[in-house]
Amino acid sequence: LFIFSFIYSTLAIDVAMAPRNIFLSGFILLFVLYFFAWRKRVVATPSLLIKLIFLTGGAFAVWNLLGLFSAINYHEGYYEISRHLLHLILFFIVIQAVIQEPGKLKSIFYVLTIVALLHSLVGILQFYELAFTQLPGNYKPYGFMTNRNLFGSAQALLLPFAIYIFYAASRTWKIIAAFSISSIFVSLILSLTRASWLSGIAIILGAAILVLIFVPTMRKKWMLGTVATAVVIALIAAILILPNKESELASSVKERA
Repeated sequence: LFIFSFIYSTLAIDVAMAPRNIFLSGFILLFVLYFFAWRKRVVATPSLLIKLIFLTGGAFAVWNLLGLFSAINYHEGYYEISRHLLHLILFFIVIQAVIQEPGKLKSIFYVLTIVALLHSLVGILQFYELAFTQLPGNYKPYGFMTNRNLFGSAQALLLPFAIYIFYAASRTWKIIAAFSISSIFVSLILSLTRASWLSGIAIILGAAILVLIFVPTMRKKWMLGTVATAVVIALIAAILILPNKESELASSVKERA
């Protein structure tokens, strides 16, 4: 998970996604051969909810395959569908690992919290042209994702993992997660990606609703944390915009907001 997030190649037309999918394919092959062929690990039975997710993912792939019959650029469709199936297989592997070794689940969250922090720092430094400007891509900040829309989307999707570490880990990791969450908010604002903004808001509200329903002992603390998060986001936006209200960043943020 850590290596995957930083792979790119200037030799490919698709400098990020294609090399990462090749790496992911090789990893999945080695994983399956090692654990299921050589180590003879038994495939664990997932829960009904997980089965429904796989069923939905499979149905989505079939629907896309049927759509290729009327597609003009069907060759590109093959690539997108194969990538979707590749991610579905990765999800299956993660689920198997979590079921068979539940004590290691938090390790995934640790890794992705660090990835979120590093990606955010790269994007922020890149936006202000302090470093990493030589990375391939356009419309800064794009980090290792080649464009700012993908960058913003990736950061939004990493947010839940950092939130969980901030909630459940030791004091040191809470501090790291706090920096990670703050840097994610900065990078989301700089990405100027409305879908990512909506995703971040949905993640924060979704987490609050889930805690209200399923963790009654945490309700008051989590609500205070949600309010504090909103204040922090407002402060970050103010710090980025108010010093120069006439800047291109300020006008772009206002327009998209």
